[in-house]
Amino acid sequence: MKDLYQPGAFAAKETVTLVGPRSRVISNLRILGPCRDLNQVELAFTDSVALGFDIPVRQSGNIPATPGCMLMGPNGFFEMDEGVIRAAPHVHMAPADAAFYGVEPGDYMKLRVGGEVGVTFDRIFVRVDPHFKLEVHIDTDEANACGLNAHSPVELIK
Repeated sequence: MKDLYQPGAFAAKETVTLVGPRSRVISNLRILGPCRDLNQVELAFTDSVALGFDIPVRQSGNIPATPGCMLMGPNGFFEMDEGVIRAAPHVHMAPADAAFYGVEPGDYMKLRVGGEVGVTFDRIFVRVDPHFKLEVHIDTDEANACGLNAHSPVELIK
């Protein structure tokens, strides 16, 4: 459907319906790529509660001992034994960005969001790759909690 900000990442045209433990669903859940060696679903805390999940906060790809789910698509059902997580807040950056901020892969930074409801997030996990563009990923619950919008002043802090 469209390319995302990180090189090679995309939102597919295809969507699925996720069925949670309470038999509640989220429809039109967008599939993101590129394909990986594992299947993973990332939910915001509010969505996980509504669906009946008790999910851990994890780094992407760290799915052992996480709940599974049922996905429905146009060609049937797919049952995941594990892989439902709440994605840990993180920042993508190139090596030059890491040098500028004085951080290494795996470090944590702070993200200060200004505005009417200023908030500082204390554990933004650092991911470094030569192909990354500087971008912070937080979920919708975290963004809504601080009133984040396109005009919000933000600052990454070591």
